[in-house]
Amino acid sequence: MTVDFYDEQIIEKEKNTRAPYIGFFSPEGNLIDFNMRLGSNTHTSYCNPVSYAFVNWVSYILPGTSIKNYKRTSTAKMFPSTVSRNEYIGIDNVVVRGCFTDRYDGWNTLDFDTFFTKLNDTVKSFEEKDISRFSDYEKFEYRVLKFLRNAYLNKRFFECIGRDIWVEDPEVVKERIKEEYKKCSLRDSELDGLYLRDLRIQLLAHFKDISVQYLGYDSLERFNPETLRELNIPKKLEEYNFDFLNNPRIITTSCFNPNERYFNWLIRDYVVHQLPKYNFNVLTRIYEQVPDISPFHIKQSEEIYSKEIASIRRLVPREERYKYEIH
Repeated sequence: MTVDFYDEQIIEKEKNTRAPYIGFFSPEGNLIDFNMRLGSNTHTSYCNPVSYAFVNWVSYILPGTSIKNYKRTSTAKMFPSTVSRNEYIGIDNVVVRGCFTDRYDGWNTLDFDTFFTKLNDTVKSFEEKDISRFSDYEKFEYRVLKFLRNAYLNKRFFECIGRDIWVEDPEVVKERIKEEYKKCSLRDSELDGLYLRDLRIQLLAHFKDISVQYLGYDSLERFNPETLRELNIPKKLEEYNFDFLNNPRIITTSCFNPNERYFNWLIRDYVVHQLPKYNFNVLTRIYEQVPDISPFHIKQSEEIYSKEIASIRRLVPREERYKYEIH
């Protein structure tokens, strides 16, 4: 399946938001606008239901910690204003697990069995509905939750997914926040809130690769966020003579036929990055890397598409390349 080209719509959204476009292609080839759905200009917001599902249930590791430190240790040092009801719960060798059971209510104390039961019930609530009628966002959220449920089945989250998810030590983060806000007198609750915001941002940094490698989604970044930081995005982009058409275009995928799937994008100078793909083995309860062994007919067709893409890029002006799209 070849994915349709949507670049004009993406450029318009970037101009309106003055933010880098971040999106995903679903396994069905639909473009999911991750920024607009957030009601925010960046991927770091917490409101998107897919981001919320990921941050709410994913596990992570704090440096220099082990399960012994957190089995019965309150978060007095991390959340001094909420010691009475908040606690980290360890469930892996060095994993820390807090559960945002409500996006406004903060953290609750949960043992693993209760935690997993709540996650499993959340997945089942999706499965009781007609999945064929789900929106792209609902399908994405459902797939995220299924991935997380699979990862917890053997109580060894990181062993199951074959990677660790590290975040910074809370005390280090809070000291940095204090320095950034040194002109303000932050209350404990305000400091906790800013730390949680930073933690969500750190966790969401893992979201793209997991979506691509484990869920079958492909990510799309219309241009490099580093460019935005250098420009410090002004109120009027025209002041910087900013050219949307000449900024990097990146698609990240784990599919085996990227030249065919993104032919219409590649002839417009997009770059495709491939990552290893992982599938869940129901017998071992582990996500296993799929060997990069494509059938001969896929390898052959990919080589043909590659040569055709290179030829079009070399010989046809960009404004004329739409004539060579595959539909």
